[in-house]
Amino acid sequence: MLHDTLEDTQTTPEQIAHINSEVAEICKLVSKNYNTKGYYENIAQNPKAAFVKIADRVCNIRASLEENNEPMIIKYFNEVHEYQKLNNELTSEIYKNEFLPLFAKMISVISNSQIPPY
Repeated sequence: MLHDTLEDTQTTPEQIAHINSEVAEICKLVSKNYNTKGYYENIAQNPKAAFVKIADRVCNIRASLEENNEPMIIKYFNEVHEYQKLNNELTSEIYKNEFLPLFAKMISVISNSQIPPY
């Protein structure tokens, strides 16, 4: 939630660092406001940030599937290849047990969609 705070409010990483510097660094990595070049590669360098990013995406995909939000499902589908970079020892369980099954569900929705991927 704190990476969304960085993206959607005036909160700064320094304010979060007053609570916990490690959490502030993870939030900066996962926030597109602060991690602007090599986004997924930078996240992949920090296993905890990779876990946060995959967990966040799992939540986003689930919500989009429940709402049958085809444009967002397709957006997330088109970014799936980037998430392979985040599969590491810390993220392997959520990647295998949560993310990949949702990927299969996205394929099912897209195959029945009028909106083409890419």
